[in-house]
Amino acid sequence: MVFETEIYLGKKSFNVIIGEGFYRRHKILSTTHKHRYGEIHLISGGNAKYEINGKTIVLKRNEGVFIPPDMFHRCLDADDNAYCIAFQIVGGDFGEMRINSFIESTVNGLRESAESFFKRSAEDELILYLSLIVSGFNRMDGEKAIVPVKNREFLIYEFFANNYNRELALNDIANELHLSEKQASRMIEKYMGNNFRTEILKRKMEAAKYLIETEKMSLEEVAAAVGYSSYAGFWKAFTSFYNK
Repeated sequence: MVFETEIYLGKKSFNVIIGEGFYRRHKILSTTHKHRYGEIHLISGGNAKYEINGKTIVLKRNEGVFIPPDMFHRCLDADDNAYCIAFQIVGGDFGEMRINSFIESTVNGLRESAESFFKRSAEDELILYLSLIVSGFNRMDGEKAIVPVKNREFLIYEFFANNYNRELALNDIANELHLSEKQASRMIEKYMGNNFRTEILKRKMEAAKYLIETEKMSLEEVAAAVGYSSYAGFWKAFTSFYNK
């Protein structure tokens, strides 16, 4: 039986068509054929030799190949312990034939989840691993999937959220943002509406108020939790901030 599922990568969606395509060596060999849609072959457990568009290639363990639509191909040979899964991608235009390598846990996860699906119709993990494989081919060569966050408003907000109870200097956040102290100060006022020290005080006081209202903590414990070494200093700041 042949199945299909829709997976989403960012704003793109793809239909994946998959059959019972895991085979040991004695079944992995195939006659020359081509498909209506692009196809991905992924090798687990060993190596396999393919002929694709008249060219012989070797897929090593944990590698996959994208075969464009209407391109003749066949498997010529494979190790005894090699498994292969082949599935077609509807809506996936990844250009020319290309080979990608994957981490072993992803390849094994795909194989095991597919076996579970065909035995017990367990689909969630299979969809997850299919998405990981398609994502690998959907990226351009050398393009990274995980990159540093560049949204400075987010970075500033999270810096204060995660560090308000520590001893901080303007230089700490400037280093985090890779800016000068003067530039960092302007960014803080732009996005937070406060200067550096006022924003820290605000975060301390908001957290303290929440703890007082929701937790069974003494005021001394609250003061320590929000970064004050002196209870008297905390209480003076708290009553002044809330004017009560």
